[in-house]
Amino acid sequence: MTPRGVVRKGICSNYLQQTLPKLSPDGKLIQSTFPRKPSQVRLFISPNPHFRLPGQDSLSINMTREMLSGGDAYLPLNSSLLMFAVGSGIAPFRAFWEELEFLERSQGNVQVERVLFMGCRSSSDFLYAKELQSLTSQRGRGNKLLTAVIPVYSRENVVVKRYIQDVMLDYEDMIYSILNDDNAFVYMCGSTRSCQGIESTLASILQSCGEDDLTFIQATNRIKEYKEFGRIKQDMFG
Repeated sequence: MTPRGVVRKGICSNYLQQTLPKLSPDGKLIQSTFPRKPSQVRLFISPNPHFRLPGQDSLSINMTREMLSGGDAYLPLNSSLLMFAVGSGIAPFRAFWEELEFLERSQGNVQVERVLFMGCRSSSDFLYAKELQSLTSQRGRGNKLLTAVIPVYSRENVVVKRYIQDVMLDYEDMIYSILNDDNAFVYMCGSTRSCQGIESTLASILQSCGEDDLTFIQATNRIKEYKEFGRIKQDMFG
């Protein structure tokens, strides 16, 4: 329900809620007294094989120890990361930190900058909050798997809505340093509109913090180059 009292139902979740299942949660056939037959749901899978940690594009999902013996397999641990998740866009990043934990256990800790901006409506919508909190605590020899997790709540303040692209300007020096000095890889996952706003703000930060006096068009072209060379990867929907 919106602040004005309008009820808005999700497209996919609302559709699934109206379907009639064939099996119960424990896998047993449901004996229904309704004349309706179980619903047939049409779906398709849209994979994004390039939305993976640096150096992992060519690896299988089922990585064996032999596959991890090469130097490139450990590139994720050595690469600085800037991650931007909006709402359910946090989902692929969970696979990222689980993979990093796996690589850490086999290769050891590496201290690099890994920052995640998480955008949602309110603190109650912050998915995996406790799990992320544990990843930013001191571990082992003192390093953190994630340097920082920065939540952005767009509806906490009913007067002023703030989105990730607005809060990014509060951290522009940090973002520029990680992007430019540490040659970070950038990942965005969320709605098309949100990712476009984040991308535009990255260009603004390159323009305002850089020492080469870029125009906004030049900064935008540099962002396009980063995308072409695989330093910026996006998984957008909606």
